[in-house]
Amino acid sequence: MSEGLVMEFEGCGRDECEYVTAQLGVDPDAEAPGWPPVLLFHTAGATTSRWIVFEIWESRDAHQLFTNERLAPVPVIAGFPGSPNRVEWIDLSAFRALWGV
Repeated sequence: MSEGLVMEFEGCGRDECEYVTAQLGVDPDAEAPGWPPVLLFHTAGATTSRWIVFEIWESRDAHQLFTNERLAPVPVIAGFPGSPNRVEWIDLSAFRALWGV
């Protein structure tokens, strides 16, 4: 079964997120270009104090491989912590993409 991942970055926002996605070569408006095929779902947004990312991965190992190979080499920009303040894996009981992904 797929696994959910929640990450929170305090003091960060849209600019930092867009920087990271650009460095990864990911087009947030495209269905496939740059997105790893083992990432089944991705969404992100802001609260008043933090940036929150929610993803669904095929497995934790798939996420770790992506982190090691593509995410870790991305240079950190001023004001953006290299690591999230919160990381929590969610053992999903169900996942269904209703929009045909």
